[in-house]
Amino acid sequence: MATVNLGAIKFNWKGAFNNSTAYAVDDVVSSGGSSYVCILASQGNAVSNGTYWNQMSSAGTNGTNGTDLNSTLTTRGDLVFKNASALARLAKGTAGQVLGQGANDPAWVNGSSSTLTTQGDILYRDGSGLQRLAKGTAGKALVMNSGATAPEWGDAGGGAFEFIARTAISSSTGNLVFASFTDSSKYDNYMLQLSETKPSSGGGQLLVQVGTSSSYTTSGYQGHITKLAHNSSSYGAYQGDNESGCVVVVNSDTNPLSGATTMYIYNPSNSNIKTNFTVNSFYKQQNNIWTSSVGGWSSNQNQNHINLKILYSNGNIENGVFTLYGIKKS
Repeated sequence: MATVNLGAIKFNWKGAFNNSTAYAVDDVVSSGGSSYVCILASQGNAVSNGTYWNQMSSAGTNGTNGTDLNSTLTTRGDLVFKNASALARLAKGTAGQVLGQGANDPAWVNGSSSTLTTQGDILYRDGSGLQRLAKGTAGKALVMNSGATAPEWGDAGGGAFEFIARTAISSSTGNLVFASFTDSSKYDNYMLQLSETKPSSGGGQLLVQVGTSSSYTTSGYQGHITKLAHNSSSYGAYQGDNESGCVVVVNSDTNPLSGATTMYIYNPSNSNIKTNFTVNSFYKQQNNIWTSSVGGWSSNQNQNHINLKILYSNGNIENGVFTLYGIKKS
């Protein structure tokens, strides 16, 4: 029976090329990181000789294509990222920092746990990273700064009137004072609202006086009140040239059923002009007569008025709610 020599029927790995070794067809060796297969039996012929060898694979390039990062990452915790041209190292951050995105590349930024230190703090982003805005004081609102670059605490908006103070009286009191109520940096004019006011004895006048830092103006007020009612017997005008205060209500009822007054106070802290007042009152008295009073008054003095006093000309204040607002400058 005839015998057929098939030779090698698979590749034979021979390891690194050795010039003194005899190689047969389909032997495979390595040299310089590449691999070669023998195509013609020989000994002493280098793998670069194409008569005896075919290259099977070629070695790659170390270090620049991501296969070797030892030269890029130098410290425990380092990260690698791709910049505009190549792989680059991002050194490890400090405790509490988080990985954020810069304009183009990643960067470590302060995390909220290390930035926010007090209850009520707010976290925001400035030009370089996360920053802390310390909590504001009571009544302040979050607004944008003048450069429109970051938030800050400021005065709340929402209209021309800004609350200043409120006092409710439920037991006999000689008078009510709003001390140092003016703020010329924010307001020129003010609004005073009075509701459910009640004197201890009837027949007197509800008055408002203004005062300087040392004394109140208790005489010289000039003005008038026009009183209207739903029955023809209760109407008329009251005029004063030397009153002890701005007259808000004339001939006060000792037990009004309901009522309210709105008074505007103009330029009290401007010492170059007189402090003026306008008044609008509406009350339902014990005899079920609805009474409306409108009028205007002047302190007749050019002074810097910073204090406000409310009182009855006859008796004490028994009851009432008094609320003062500043009218913000435009």
